[in-house]
Amino acid sequence: MAPMATRAVPRISRLAGQPNDYLEKSVRDYKSDKSARTADGPQAQNLSKQDMKDLAAYFSGLSGDLRVKY
Repeated sequence: MAPMATRAVPRISRLAGQPNDYLEKSVRDYKSDKSARTADGPQAQNLSKQDMKDLAAYFSGLSGDLRVKY
């Protein structure tokens, strides 16, 4: 049997419910290419500082599936 071909699948960020400051820093990192999540970088390139603050506030206000382990 021939080995199955693998392809790189970009990681999808889970944004809903993350802390506001974490999200804002993440978007800044995506924009400046300091993040390893290259799939998110192009979407952040044209965002203003206010856009980044607004996005962070919006997504941090959503309920997410994050749970405290302990």
